[in-house]
Amino acid sequence: MAVTACVPTTPAPGGLTGLTVNAGGELVMVASWCGEAPDGVVVARYAAGETLEQADIKTPPLSGTSLSVSLENIPPGWRIQNGDLNFIAGQTYVISPYSSRTHVRLQDVDFTTQTKNSIPIRKIMIQEYTNDGSKNVFLSQEEFNQRAKLYC
Repeated sequence: MAVTACVPTTPAPGGLTGLTVNAGGELVMVASWCGEAPDGVVVARYAAGETLEQADIKTPPLSGTSLSVSLENIPPGWRIQNGDLNFIAGQTYVISPYSSRTHVRLQDVDFTTQTKNSIPIRKIMIQEYTNDGSKNVFLSQEEFNQRAKLYC
């Protein structure tokens, strides 16, 4: 039985999500927010025109305004509440941190299992959306932090 994820198409302003690759070659989610820190991360997958929940991850208490966390080796304190992070080749996923208290969701980013092969070293991939669709954009950490402010 498929469960449809509650992933709004236009998130309330709250910050930005990107992807990078760490020194171990793992795909890493990078997030920067304004206001209250997120307390969860939703990972969904696209299938037959629907967005289906893949995993709902609860974070430990967060402070500050940004974080980086491996999607291939969840650190202690992070808990997969529903689903799993077993990514399937050829499948497209979307990831976004959220606050269950304020209902704010950070701007999401799409990826596949091959995404990490296209991210340059020390760059963070985000998506820009235009009338013609979306495109991947690669930013330095400083550029990412500046761009995140536009989503607040």
